[in-house]
Amino acid sequence: MPFSEILGQDDAIRHLKGFFRTGRLPHALLFLGPEGTGRRLAATRLFQAFACEERRAGREPFDDACGRCNACHRVALHVAGPDTQGSYPDLHLLEPGAKGTIDNIRSIIRSLSMRSFAGGAKGLILDPADDMRAEHANVLLKTIEEPPDDTLIVLIGTYRTQILPTILSRCIPVRFRPLADEIIVRRLQEAPPKDTTVTPEQARWAAALAQGSLGQAIKALGGEFADLETLARDAVTEELTGKSDPGDWSGRLAAQFKGNRSALPDWLDLMILIHRSALGAVTSALPGSLGSDAGRLRETLDPDDLARRIDGLLQIRRAIDRYAHLEISLDKLIMDLRSP
Repeated sequence: MPFSEILGQDDAIRHLKGFFRTGRLPHALLFLGPEGTGRRLAATRLFQAFACEERRAGREPFDDACGRCNACHRVALHVAGPDTQGSYPDLHLLEPGAKGTIDNIRSIIRSLSMRSFAGGAKGLILDPADDMRAEHANVLLKTIEEPPDDTLIVLIGTYRTQILPTILSRCIPVRFRPLADEIIVRRLQEAPPKDTTVTPEQARWAAALAQGSLGQAIKALGGEFADLETLARDAVTEELTGKSDPGDWSGRLAAQFKGNRSALPDWLDLMILIHRSALGAVTSALPGSLGSDAGRLRETLDPDDLARRIDGLLQIRRAIDRYAHLEISLDKLIMDLRSP
């Protein structure tokens, strides 16, 4: 059954199946949890079950998609990739950060209010909801409050605090938890990224770095993560030895990320992970040089100092998510890491 494709989220899937069993599926849901934990896959499989012709006709399965009927087949094709998108035109996939979002939302709302192309279910999956501005939410609010018949809306976000209160109060939340390391290891070995082979050691290394995110584990196997690991190792050395002038160090980091700002949050996450491991707040030991870096920090800094530096890293991480000024943010970070 399609819900079985979602790994390590038994509580969330039990919750979703319960909606179907009781006949009380909410018209708007909010899937909350870390990136790479199956939120988007679960949203597509929920809509597949919602649209399933066998389930809607009262035949088994009662709480999942059959995976065989015409609607199930078309929804699966629609979400598989850009080449087949359009196979189920009544399901709309929206990224709020895209250009012209308000016009896109208005167009989707008009489409949801009309008769479906296939005479079946209609839906909207909005990912990520964290990026939605107030003007976007205002356009969508009435549809969330009073959706057209036979319509399902699923919003996907990371933290409750990043979701606009007007949206949060109108959706039923479903929590997705970080995946266990063993689930990530098994998934990487059973279905490795395209054109790659993953050894058991590589899978364990990636899972340790990913901290519960399959998406992060896949990224860890790529070349970019290796570059960030080197940069993190250099940063720990600078933090402990103070061999460079803070302004020079900050300038080098700014130059590193100016043309690739999207890599900065990943590097900050890696630095946070190393410091948390040094503090003993990570359940599994970090592999290779990352474990060595955590050991150097643990031997040099006391727990209070480590906790303070983690707090500084987290503050910068949140500021970067809000599109804070790059150079100013890095200057503050260097001062936090250098202060006694």
